[in-house]
Amino acid sequence: MSTGKRIWDILYPTVFLLLVMILCSMIVLVIAGLITGERNAEALQEEVGILPLLVSLLAYVIALLYQRRYVVVEEARFGKGKNRWKVWQIVLACALATGAGMLWSHVIQSSFLMEWFPGYTLHAAGAFEGQPLPLLLAATVAAGPLAEEWIFRGMTYRRARAVMNKPLAMLLSAVLFGAYHANMIQFVYALPLGILFAWYYEKSGSLLTPVLAHMAVNFGACIFSAF
Repeated sequence: MSTGKRIWDILYPTVFLLLVMILCSMIVLVIAGLITGERNAEALQEEVGILPLLVSLLAYVIALLYQRRYVVVEEARFGKGKNRWKVWQIVLACALATGAGMLWSHVIQSSFLMEWFPGYTLHAAGAFEGQPLPLLLAATVAAGPLAEEWIFRGMTYRRARAVMNKPLAMLLSAVLFGAYHANMIQFVYALPLGILFAWYYEKSGSLLTPVLAHMAVNFGACIFSAF
């Protein structure tokens, strides 16, 4: 495989998820505009606060359904994962990830970054506050971690690991994971968690632990935002 094809092989999962997210944004905005009669995208998002969650949920479901055909292909390339960790190890990993996520979030919230990117607080509040709990949990705690862990650890990390050493592959997959979130605050937040999730995958032998840890972190964020 040429260098260009190797680079594309690693970048493809992230590009795919971004394109699906953009496509779903367009579809949801058009449908919401037809229903409400509002043509301005910003005004529409303010009027219908659940639109971002609907977009995310739709994109993650489409990504998971489409990527089902890649499961066999990826397993043929890298082998079928088999969980090596016991239940208590997985529970501990989830607890550590949740605690680390909350602590890191607090550090970021207290840092100069919030002054440099003041619009993030409003964006984050709109993403969590006042949202229907079932939709919030479905998008951020269920579908999101499943799709993102398959894309960034199941595909991106394994593909990167095939052509570089493991630490560098963990870092690269985490950088793409952070960049996917499309704003600096979430990039800084997601980067170390992406490394941790890749390490969990490497040590446990399957995506089960990083998926559950990711779910736990997002659930913790949902609960934290409610208080």
